[in-house]
Amino acid sequence: MRDTLPKDRPPIRRLASSPSHRGRWRAALPTFLLLLVVHLAATACARRIPVGGGGTESAAAADAAADSAAPVPLPDFVYLSVENRNSSDVIVWIEGADGRVTRLGTATGSRGTTLQFPGSFIAASARLHLRARLVGGRTTVRSEGFTVQPGQQIVWTLENSLRRSMVSVY
Repeated sequence: MRDTLPKDRPPIRRLASSPSHRGRWRAALPTFLLLLVVHLAATACARRIPVGGGGTESAAAADAAADSAAPVPLPDFVYLSVENRNSSDVIVWIEGADGRVTRLGTATGSRGTTLQFPGSFIAASARLHLRARLVGGRTTVRSEGFTVQPGQQIVWTLENSLRRSMVSVY
């Protein structure tokens, strides 16, 4: 069987000795180093907030700084942007942490609508939920819970299937 192989055939090179295999690692090294530097910079800029009861000087300094800061007043109203991607009109309610439900209004089908609710709903970092029901429909959907701080914006994107809707607070 050895006699059937041609004699002018080049030798087979092994992958481990191939220069292109070693070059892959060298090409990936700058990317790895860049990601490492970005990660280290991001964690270095992060601020650690002590969780109560430690009694250390840094916790006392943080408490003093928090006491000296002026409290942010609650706004009279908080605005909710509703992006209705459903073709039907949708009735929107807000549910407070105490269980009280208030109707905010109607979001017109396939349009954006801005609704408002009293600023008292966001007092004490209360967890809120939004509810929606198609006009003439029977099923009500409830958003995931979220909190709002003064000055933040709320956007509720209502999808064609209301169960796939999403709340964003920023």
